Amino acid sequence: MNKPMIEQSERGVTLNKTLAWSILVALVSGGIWLGTVVTEAKNGLETLSERDAENRQDIATNRRDIAKLRSSNARIDQRLLNIETGVQRAEDSIAEILRYLREGDQ
Repeated sequence: MNKPMIEQSERGVTLNKTLAWSILVALVSGGIWLGTVVTEAKNGLETLSERDAENRQDIATNRRDIAKLRSSNARIDQRLLNIETGVQRAEDSIAEILRYLREGDQ
């Protein structure tokens, strides 16, 4: 009953059935565990790649939107400058009319 687990003979190394089964189960279990870890890592990388692609697309969309807003802002600034110029012309015209009226009263 107390047979040695490993024996050395002229036929080579002989393993006890219990030790052989333990080694086999350990190797198979290790292989399965390693396979699941690699699969989970691969799935995680695929998820990160998908999110990266989505983020890059969002960044490109945001850049286009920012460019549109800058263009719109430039047009608004130009309109405000044109309004300011028009108001200044009107003020100058009113000042000239008032000066003419004051000179005409004298």
